[in-house]
Amino acid sequence: MSGIWKRKVFWLLLPVVGIAERVFADGTTPVASPATQTAAQTLISFREAIFVLLLVLIVFAGLIGYEWVRKRT
Repeated sequence: MSGIWKRKVFWLLLPVVGIAERVFADGTTPVASPATQTAAQTLISFREAIFVLLLVLIVFAGLIGYEWVRKRT
């Protein structure tokens, strides 16, 4: 990858890493404390984690696809 692509990947993944850090830091959502966390809040946290993982996969698939198309043309 060239330097430009490394910067693009960094800026694309920075918000994703921030969300993932908040979700996975202590196993709770940012607004819930462990003492008051309910099953619904746990489900929201799980959904956020799945969303973050899917977002990372989509970003990487897009970058790989773009590089592949660029090399073929």
